[in-house]
Amino acid sequence: MRIWSSLRNEYVCPIYGVCTDPDGPYPYLVSPWCSNGAAPKYVLEKPRAIRMQLCLEIALGLRYLHNLKHPVIHGSVKGSNVLISDDGKVRLSDFGLSAFQGGENLASVMPKNLHWMSPQTMQRIFTPDSDVWAWAMTLLELLSDNYPFFYLKFRMSVPDDIRKGTRPDRKEYAKLNVLFSDKLWSFLERCWHPEPEKRPKIEEVVSTMEAIIREEASEEAAAPSAVVPEASSSVPSS
Repeated sequence: MRIWSSLRNEYVCPIYGVCTDPDGPYPYLVSPWCSNGAAPKYVLEKPRAIRMQLCLEIALGLRYLHNLKHPVIHGSVKGSNVLISDDGKVRLSDFGLSAFQGGENLASVMPKNLHWMSPQTMQRIFTPDSDVWAWAMTLLELLSDNYPFFYLKFRMSVPDDIRKGTRPDRKEYAKLNVLFSDKLWSFLERCWHPEPEKRPKIEEVVSTMEAIIREEASEEAAAPSAVVPEASSSVPSS
């Protein structure tokens, strides 16, 4: 709450305050209503270009957090923690696992959240490179409409698999017709590098996404469009 209330950025959902419910045991946070809901539901009928733009905006929100005077680590970047404003823009939310860089957060972690987390975040080590890891997992989620490692049979073993070096399998996404250029996939692999210091900084994430989005737009514009043959008009003979 203390961290979230101090944040001011177009890609961060603001928090207005805390209210108590006399009929309930817990207080609740008040923030703007986002009629488009969370990103995974919003993108279901959206083309790839919009999905990629949202992933860029998530990175822009993280760039703001990481470049504060006292850098903030979101700690739980995933599709359901990305709200979409009424005008279709990203609003990062749910800062319950956030911490200042080098700080700690003792909040409990739901097991289902571990699919997006780096080994360091699982160990409560909060650094910007862990947000970069989670950002890359979120990109996979929003492009494929599936949570990370959806193809693994035993979901509860995923955290151990990640710690042992398991990474997303490009071939599993190809089966869903979710295709990645070699440039994009190799960049994602860098985001999941086992050595945190070798992962790209958020500035590189932003610049790389901007470049890839431009390239994909150019390729789409250059692709030949299907030509529908004109119906022939025949005049019946008398």
